Amino acid sequence: MQRGIRLHAIPIFAGEEVVGAINFGYGDPPKDPDQLRKLSETYHLHHEDLIREARAYHSRPPFIIELAKKRLRATARIIGSMIETRQADEALRYSERKYRLLVENQTDLVVKVDTRGRFLFASPSYCRMFGKSEEELLGKRFLPLVHDEDRAATEEAMKGLYSPLHTAFIEQRAMTEKGWIWIAWADTAVLDSQGNVKEIIGVGRDITERKRMEEELRHSHLLMKYIIEHDRSAIAVHDKDLRYIYVSRNTLMITTLKTRILSAGTTTMCSLICLRNGRKFTGRPWQGRS
Repeated sequence: MQRGIRLHAIPIFAGEEVVGAINFGYGDPPKDPDQLRKLSETYHLHHEDLIREARAYHSRPPFIIELAKKRLRATARIIGSMIETRQADEALRYSERKYRLLVENQTDLVVKVDTRGRFLFASPSYCRMFGKSEEELLGKRFLPLVHDEDRAATEEAMKGLYSPLHTAFIEQRAMTEKGWIWIAWADTAVLDSQGNVKEIIGVGRDITERKRMEEELRHSHLLMKYIIEHDRSAIAVHDKDLRYIYVSRNTLMITTLKTRILSAGTTTMCSLICLRNGRKFTGRPWQGRS
């Protein structure tokens, strides 16, 4: 009969990766006095004690060994599952820390709400802009005051969240801690497995300065148009292909020309008709005499 210690190792898997093993030993101790003597000398044990323990040992039946192996395999699976869950939790926490670090240090507004408008997330920048804490918003509804002139456009744009492509782009004025400001929102719907909207993620940006510059540019254009229209000089503008794109009123009065705008695709052409001599000027700039 074969005697001695036999080792049995069961690997522990976390996903596809081996992260450890469970080992156990079994077998019968040697009975030979010479082997026992060598063991006592090697490990500094009493020879008589080893002989007594070897004679008292009863071999384990094979079914006990197989039952132990089966239980250890089940234990290895449980340990592997626990390790895999812990690794997933650590990866998730690391990802959340990176995401929160990104969100907390950006100036854009980021919110997530459910279909009833209750906040699931609000970035610090959003909380600061509207004078709210995260605790005041989470799980609750909060509707900033939107300018009367922008409400209809906002409601119309929000309908896009419930039809493909499930997005909405909105520019609106909202009352904030700093007063009325322009905010541009890019909203995206999050769908469940049935294709129904379950959450809405919004990313907003303060565009007040851009709107101010656009308004100043519009006023500049109006002022320039007013100056040109009331200037006594004859002013005409043409493109690089020498086609008229603008002729001032005084130019028409001086030259007795009238203008008719023709639109063809992206090209705008002015046909200038001279009533004095009936000649038609198209595609060539008129040059007046000094």
